Amino acid sequence: MSVPAAPRDSRAELAALFARRFPLAAALGLRVAEASPLRVRLACPLEPNLNRTGTAFGGSLYSAATLSGWGLLWCVLKERRLADADIVVADSGERYLVPVGEPFIAECCAPVGAFDVGLATLRRRDRARVETTSEVLCRGRVCAVFRATYALLRKTPGNIVAETNLLDRTGV
Repeated sequence: MSVPAAPRDSRAELAALFARRFPLAAALGLRVAEASPLRVRLACPLEPNLNRTGTAFGGSLYSAATLSGWGLLWCVLKERRLADADIVVADSGERYLVPVGEPFIAECCAPVGAFDVGLATLRRRDRARVETTSEVLCRGRVCAVFRATYALLRKTPGNIVAETNLLDRTGV
């Protein structure tokens, strides 16, 4: 019986990508703590994310959680040789459970095969939708939960979806 290979550690690549494509990541003080097709963990300090009450700003929590889901999908697409696809948030929702008063982690996990149907659709139709759930953790406690639907859009000749209305629910 063969043992499956360990997921590739993509921390450095994902951190460089965030630095190039998402200036907000630097403003959040975000650090890629773990990045693989199974889990992305983003560590954030509290200070640059403070609101007027001395806890983390909801927009910072939302942004970090969104980037953890985006990062997980990027790792999955890269592993499956679909890195030519754009990843775009199409819909999302959040639940803030407790105030965050210290450094926090935004984490998105997925079991092996979680996106197989979506990736098969992406290969067949050059676009697909997949869902993720991210959690914001503080000392191991879940402080917020974020659910998002991401549109995956391949950059192929004739696929004008990526150049037009990405959020048109009839087009993806």
